[in-house]
Amino acid sequence: RSSDLKTAGLREPAQTDPSRSIVTEPADTYEAVQPHWASARERVLMLVVAVVGTCGFAWVFSSLGSWGPWSDAWIFTGSLLATLGMARGWTEFWLIWIAVDLVGVPLLFSAGYYPSAVLYIVYAAFVIWGFAVWVRVQRETGARRRVAEMPRRSPQHASR
Repeated sequence: RSSDLKTAGLREPAQTDPSRSIVTEPADTYEAVQPHWASARERVLMLVVAVVGTCGFAWVFSSLGSWGPWSDAWIFTGSLLATLGMARGWTEFWLIWIAVDLVGVPLLFSAGYYPSAVLYIVYAAFVIWGFAVWVRVQRETGARRRVAEMPRRSPQHASR
């Protein structure tokens, strides 16, 4: 059957083991994003990017003849910030998505894009749920870390 793969323009590397996959055996360097709140400095930076980005993109979108340049600018800037925040593991990214939806959903309704507006309401429900999950994970991880860092008592001290 390897000739079929070659004729289809597909070829597996010679040393490929079909029983292994990235799902069952992730790379040694794999690290999951750990949810955490952004630092004060990162929050200030996010705020500056939000304001400057929204103002800058409002000018760009206005020049392009956008129907709602300020709304579009915030949706665009907020989406970029939320994506960056997600990649960094900042819990605030969920809140940014909520702020994007608070502007985007009314904009979609006012433009008559009702199915899209409803879809973004559904997305907002997932965002609220995701935020709650990340906060819970942070609390549980923090509690486990605090327990692990507690000084261990020797058995002779435990009976006192």
